[in-house]
Amino acid sequence: MHPEALSRIPRARLVVVHNHVPEKARALGERWCVLWTTGCDNLLARPDVDVVSIGTPSGTCAGLAEAGARVGKRPVIARFAHVGLAKRKLPVSHRVF
Repeated sequence: MHPEALSRIPRARLVVVHNHVPEKARALGERWCVLWTTGCDNLLARPDVDVVSIGTPSGTCAGLAEAGARVGKRPVIARFAHVGLAKRKLPVSHRVF
């Protein structure tokens, strides 16, 4: 789910963005007027984050989703990560927009 789509969801609010490349994280944060971070642990530790939208390559989605779920965040994956999730025995939900 990209920030544009998130902005159309009632009661949803973008609070922080992440990228492992500091320049990209900063640019994205400035574009959307939100905080930015380069560390997943920092993002997942925030009490104002309920849902984590994951838009990384499919090989990395499952691990990030699992890390988010482990700390009580709801992961939303913008890629096909079913194979990685199945290997980890995590539930997979489907929703077509």
